[in-house]
Amino acid sequence: MPESQFYIFTPAEGDFTTPPLAHDDTPAATVTCYLCGTEHREGSDYYRMGRPYVFGARRNEEHPLCVGDCSFECADCSTVHSDDAERHYNTNDDRVCPRCGEHYSRCDTCRRTLHNDDVQYDEDDEVYRCSSCHEENSRRIIHNYSYRPRRLNFLRGANDATNKLFLGWELEVDRETPSNDTEADVDYAGMANSDEVYCKHDGSLCYGFEVVSHPGTWSYWSTISRLPWMEKLQSRGYRSYQTETCGMHVHVSRSALTELDIFKLLQFFKCNVQFIANVSRRKMENLHRWARVDTTSDVRRLIFKIKAGPSHRYEALNLEPEKTVEFRLFRGTLNRRGFLCNLAFVVMLVSYVKAHGMAEMNARQFMEWCRTNAKRVLNNGTIAKHFNTWIARQL
Repeated sequence: MPESQFYIFTPAEGDFTTPPLAHDDTPAATVTCYLCGTEHREGSDYYRMGRPYVFGARRNEEHPLCVGDCSFECADCSTVHSDDAERHYNTNDDRVCPRCGEHYSRCDTCRRTLHNDDVQYDEDDEVYRCSSCHEENSRRIIHNYSYRPRRLNFLRGANDATNKLFLGWELEVDRETPSNDTEADVDYAGMANSDEVYCKHDGSLCYGFEVVSHPGTWSYWSTISRLPWMEKLQSRGYRSYQTETCGMHVHVSRSALTELDIFKLLQFFKCNVQFIANVSRRKMENLHRWARVDTTSDVRRLIFKIKAGPSHRYEALNLEPEKTVEFRLFRGTLNRRGFLCNLAFVVMLVSYVKAHGMAEMNARQFMEWCRTNAKRVLNNGTIAKHFNTWIARQL
């Protein structure tokens, strides 16, 4: 490492034992800076003759340093450091050394630098905030995009004690014009203090937000009465299907799937691209843009994808999440029947691939199987009837 990149430190009393000087203590008429090589006259404003030390091979050697372009004096402890040192600042925006810098943090909201005693760590957002910003954020109904709840609520229906298949979904909603108060709209819809869903900002939307669910079993989500917020959002001008910006993503717990199940899902998507486009309710060009179907015939590449995940997430079957498999194909909808048909399609397809071999990954065979098994798998005659009517139109 070049000597100029060493961490330079002038120790305070008691930090280090000062080694004996290797030469006479009498100051020279001129002093040469160890870092930049500049000579300074004794008494000049541009030099400081102290006992700085280099952490490294030359730790115990004495070196003179400028307080000038090549170095700086810490505003807190007055030690002299190379200008190459990591930059830190105190509450007055004066530069401090890395050691003193450990006592300060920057509020991730207002960007002010504060002492560590004056900031709080938000475990949900994984950021530091000052007390005023922390209090304001705690009152927010719509969280930032990176927000994740500290604990997920696993929502179960009746007789679901051993069910491992949980569905979590993300639904984007948008408006043509800005709302007077978006958070008031969310509160009106009954989602402000919900145990089922929470809301986040999404930069891909114009004037809307994203509704995200906690994971729940199919028997839980199939209770239609648990979706009253859809009509309330529509009454406030929010749309999902009638936009170019909104989608619906469904996450399935990986613990409920084997690697062979995932391989068959990839095979089903690959062999039935037009059917998948029809089910998604998207135009083919939009499907390719936001939820591309991988049509590769390279089996080894598919196996690698299952084990390592894809390089990007804009695929109809996204394997990037660590604990879920994400079905990204659906167009957004605030229609309860369409919403439930999307979830039912995921449940039915997962059940189908578990019960059939690779040679049967065909859309027409899947539809015929749905006709005779939907009521049993979905355990809801009304939804099964709507689903079979809808799925038959997709071929």
